[in-house]
Amino acid sequence: MHCKNRQIGLYGNEKEDYSGCAFLNILSEITGKDREILAIIQSHKKDLRRYLGELIPYDLVAAKDHIYLLFESAIMESKLFRQQWPVVEAKKIVNRLVNQAK
Repeated sequence: MHCKNRQIGLYGNEKEDYSGCAFLNILSEITGKDREILAIIQSHKKDLRRYLGELIPYDLVAAKDHIYLLFESAIMESKLFRQQWPVVEAKKIVNRLVNQAK
């Protein structure tokens, strides 16, 4: 699959439910004493950032954290508003970044 399609595909389809990320949902419930759970969540998010970095074209490697932040915020905002417009807009931004790198 082409890098652009794989990258944008991570943002899901536009018919998702609005449950958000299970790891972030758990994060909002734990306290500072839950270090083991926090470590698991951080490890997952580091793996996601690394995975995103592998999917994007070489010219965009410097933007991998931007794409990660767009991904995370789109999920949270979609959950907050119970709408897909955050996902749709994030896809547009990633698409522009990928096209500019060509």
